[in-house]
Amino acid sequence: MCQAEDEMAKKDAKQNEKKKRKKERKASDSHPVVAAGTDVSVLIHHEANMDDGIDMHTMNTKAKSHDEKWNILFMELVEYKQKNGHCNILTTNGSLGKWISKQRTLNRSKKLKEDRYKKLVGISFVFEDVRFASNNERWNRLFMGLVEYKEEWTL
Repeated sequence: MCQAEDEMAKKDAKQNEKKKRKKERKASDSHPVVAAGTDVSVLIHHEANMDDGIDMHTMNTKAKSHDEKWNILFMELVEYKQKNGHCNILTTNGSLGKWISKQRTLNRSKKLKEDRYKKLVGISFVFEDVRFASNNERWNRLFMGLVEYKEEWTL
């Protein structure tokens, strides 16, 4: 009887070890932040084969479809950046532009999922609307010109 108990204990320990390793692997399957100068074609290939650590078999169809669409548009943005060197796409530029606008809105309202935020930051995505940023830059430049003018002409 003791031998049978020993075998059962060994079997349980082995199963627990397998579960532990599986959990560790799953935890390490996070989405990396992409450093500047990284070949994003590797990221595109990686994203195409990722399931975000979610069991895609038990996930409902609507959620799976939503995640797949997000990943497809993210990969389109990565390809655009690889081709053009930036992510500054006008929000009026088709479905990708609408998607970008939605990501910015979700970020402002703190509803953008953290893993998605990290992916976007990893490819140097600018969450501030490009038009707003350029207007802000122009305003600051003109304001500094006004300050210089005032200093020059004030007695």
